[in-house]
Amino acid sequence: SEEQELEEKTFLLPAEVQFGYLPVCSSHVEISDDRRSAAKRDPSATYAYGVVYGERPLRGTAEFEVELVSYGTGWSGTLKLGVMRCKTGSCVTDKNIPRYSPEGTHHCVWSSDKLHNRLTDCFTEQHYGEINLDELRAGDRLGMRVSHDGTLEFFVNGRHQGVAAENLYQKGYDVYAVVDHYANCKATRITRSVIYVDIRLQDICLRKIALWYASVLEREEVVWGDQYVPAVSEEGESRQSDLSRRRKRRRQWREWSLADLPGCRTQWLEVGADPSTPAGRVCCER
Repeated sequence: SEEQELEEKTFLLPAEVQFGYLPVCSSHVEISDDRRSAAKRDPSATYAYGVVYGERPLRGTAEFEVELVSYGTGWSGTLKLGVMRCKTGSCVTDKNIPRYSPEGTHHCVWSSDKLHNRLTDCFTEQHYGEINLDELRAGDRLGMRVSHDGTLEFFVNGRHQGVAAENLYQKGYDVYAVVDHYANCKATRITRSVIYVDIRLQDICLRKIALWYASVLEREEVVWGDQYVPAVSEEGESRQSDLSRRRKRRRQWREWSLADLPGCRTQWLEVGADPSTPAGRVCCER
């Protein structure tokens, strides 16, 4: 069912922090020295002016996630997340940062239970997500993925919430992550910020390696129909006892050559590839 598909779909890339927050941010926010955390200076003073951006433009396949570290004020509302698109080479300044993210020009932001999309001249506002973001509390994680084709998807505590927008990547424009410390959201911490620019090329190469290694294993046997007969060798009958293991390994490599990144890399290591072989060395180094 559609509900089961959403539940099973989650992040694909390693949980790494490759970049932090941009030091230029709203006037009421303070960025930590390592740029991985951000906090409102005086959360009770205003519900707005809590917008911060990722310090690197998103490219290829990118995943970004933050944890709601501190929660609770007298205001209504909480953490918001989305993207901002701007011309390549243009800079974010304190003059063009919006009061709060949903009203930002060229922003697409998930707020409460609605998606506010201002990436085009035609502003749209529609229901989005399985939960209302106002239900988030300290310790909850809010993330997103932008695929290589520009598809935007959000996640709450790793749970997929569906496709939010498409065609984010446009020639001559950069896309940045946007985090809005709105109302009850007093502080956040980046838990994931990963960019795989050439993920499609990596995928192709890894699959080619898997198929090549499977063919190496297959050349060691002669196949007639469903019956596998060991090739003649100096070892003679001693190869027969090893036949079932070779068949299983070859079948695994064929199946994993069709797998998506990054799970296939872990599975290939589990197969026990021999580091003395070219394919084994490549896979173990991955």
